[in-house]
Amino acid sequence: RGEASSLIGLGDAYHALGEYQRAIDFHEQSLAIAREIGDRRGEANSLNNLGNAYDSLGEYQRAIDFHEQSLAIAREIGDRHGEAITLECKGIALAKLGKKWEAKQSYEAA
Repeated sequence: RGEASSLIGLGDAYHALGEYQRAIDFHEQSLAIAREIGDRRGEANSLNNLGNAYDSLGEYQRAIDFHEQSLAIAREIGDRHGEAITLECKGIALAKLGKKWEAKQSYEAA
């Protein structure tokens, strides 16, 4: 779990530097570990971070796909905070796709 968390931190750092592909690489590594050890919250976090990275690359539909996967896990495990964060991130990507009504619904749900 600690290794996966460190990888998320590295991914976040590279995202902040604008090195999105490198961020994706770290988030994918974190996702693999979370799945391997059965850490559903870590899996949801990694999926949401992948969505954010793809959003930054302008791949909004791909971002939404990752956010939806994260959202499903957050709901499954009862992580209301994670659910709210993911809904907000999903709303951002939807707005960038011009899906304003869906974005509004996602923001309100968050």
